[in-house]
Amino acid sequence: MPSLPQRLETATVRFWESGLPTLGEDLAAGVAFWQGFHAIKALAAMALLAAVTALGVAVWGGYARAEGRKRRVALLAAGILGAPIPVVVLLIAIANLQGAIVPLSSAISLLPIGDQSSASASAVAQIKDQLQVGSHSEPLMVLLNDFAAYHSTVAVLLLLACCALSAVTVALWVKRAKTSRTAVRLRRVLTAIPIALLPLIAGLALLAVANLETAADPVGPMLGFYLGGR
Repeated sequence: MPSLPQRLETATVRFWESGLPTLGEDLAAGVAFWQGFHAIKALAAMALLAAVTALGVAVWGGYARAEGRKRRVALLAAGILGAPIPVVVLLIAIANLQGAIVPLSSAISLLPIGDQSSASASAVAQIKDQLQVGSHSEPLMVLLNDFAAYHSTVAVLLLLACCALSAVTVALWVKRAKTSRTAVRLRRVLTAIPIALLPLIAGLALLAVANLETAADPVGPMLGFYLGGR
C-alpha cells in the first residue's frame, strides 16, 4: 500500500494535470486526513501546554514560598531549566493549528520537491516556470492562494499568542505592585517572568510580520520554497 506522501504526490500530479481549480477526490481525501492528523496533534500540544504551564506556576510558586535553602535552589534550577519547554510546546501548537486550518500547503510540503526522478518532478518544474514568468494556471492559483492563507493564518496565531503573553505580562506586573515588599522572592519572580516574556513577545511579533509580508506577496516566497528543493 502506498504511503501518504506517495498518495499525495500522485493526487497532486493529477490535480495539476487536470488544469482545474478543484482538488479532486483523491487529493481532497489526502488533505483531509492530513488536516485531521494536525488537529489531533494541535489538541495534544495545547493540553500539554496547559499542563507544563500549570507545572511552571507550581514550581515558581514553590520557590517563592520555600524555606530551606536546598529546596529553593532545586526549585530555582527546575524553573530555569524548564522555562524553554512551554515556549517549544507553544510553537508546536501553533504549527499544528496552522496545518489543521490550512492543510493543503502543509500536505504539499510532503512532496519530494528536490527529487528529479519523482513522479511529481514534471509538475514541480512547471510550477517553478509559471511562478518565474508570471503565467499562472488555475491549479497554480489554488496553490498560490492557499500558500498565502497558510502564512496569514500563522501570522494571526502568532499575534494571538503575543496578545495572550502580553496580557500575562501585565497581570504579573499588577500582581507585583500589589504584593507586599516583605515577600522578596515572590516579587523577584513577578519581576523576572515578565522581563523574560518581553523578548519572546517581540520574537513572535517579528515572525508574524514576516508571515504577513509573505501572505501579501506570496509569489517570491513560494518560488523560493520550490527552488529550495533542488
